[in-house]
Amino acid sequence: NQPQTFVANYVYNLPFYQNQNGFIGHTLGGWELSGITEFASGQSFSALQEADNFDCQTPAGATTGCVPGTYPGGINIDPSDIAPRPDVVGPVHMPKTQQQWFSTSSFANAVGHFGNASNGILLGPGIELWDLSAIKNFDLGERAKLQLRGEFFNAFNHTNFDAVGQRLGTTSFGQVTSTHDPRQLQLGGK
Repeated sequence: NQPQTFVANYVYNLPFYQNQNGFIGHTLGGWELSGITEFASGQSFSALQEADNFDCQTPAGATTGCVPGTYPGGINIDPSDIAPRPDVVGPVHMPKTQQQWFSTSSFANAVGHFGNASNGILLGPGIELWDLSAIKNFDLGERAKLQLRGEFFNAFNHTNFDAVGQRLGTTSFGQVTSTHDPRQLQLGGK
């Protein structure tokens, strides 16, 4: 689920000095600007917990015994296969910072029951990309043309967050763990 997506593609032949032949015409004329601009909201994801909801846990203050509803070994929920969900214990706020993308205190481990956190309860980081290029076309006669191009991916070097830690009980829970690529430049000719 990605609620909003906007993508625009554009090409613009600069009208300046197109019909001039001298040095100025060959230098300043024949330029083309193009780009792809993308704005997208983040994708929904779920909060998960590390432990089997039904694995035996000792009651607070006790040294032995299991919390009611839990069993030694649990019911074999493998967190890498079937990710158990935690309980939502308070309103979920979205500060959307690198250190705290969402309020981690809103979640607690579900013990002895399946967690009440719904699927896709959280919305991940969006993206803002400006990929731009400047292209110079040279006419070298009837049968030969030359094109030089400079391409700028993420031209304004905007930091786009990517993955967010979604497993309760890990040190990265609620934190941004990666970003998309920074600005990249590419030059070419044909």
